[in-house]
Amino acid sequence: FPNDAPDRETLLSHADAALYEAKMQGRGLYCVFEPSMGEHLRDRRQFEHDIRHAISRKELRLVYQPQAQLVSNEIFGFEALLRWDHPERGAVPPAVFIPIAEECGAILKIGEWVL
Repeated sequence: FPNDAPDRETLLSHADAALYEAKMQGRGLYCVFEPSMGEHLRDRRQFEHDIRHAISRKELRLVYQPQAQLVSNEIFGFEALLRWDHPERGAVPPAVFIPIAEECGAILKIGEWVL
């Protein structure tokens, strides 16, 4: 300060972004803030906000995949699969949104909705 940010709030925001980046890379590391980190952090926070509101916005849906015996081709059950149709991002793969929902605590509400 003042070379890295014009005010206290911005400096703390930059420090938070660098800390988040260091945590993502592993333990015992540090990162120096870069403008792209701030953009990544803002995008992540928006994504978390969106996943928390996906239920009330009716963006989640379930699809059912039959389970069948390979030899007889007899269907013995169905697997429920969660899908998220984001209004701007389109179809968000479960491999992307499930880990984030778990990290931000939204997974419990989503699980209740599924049940």
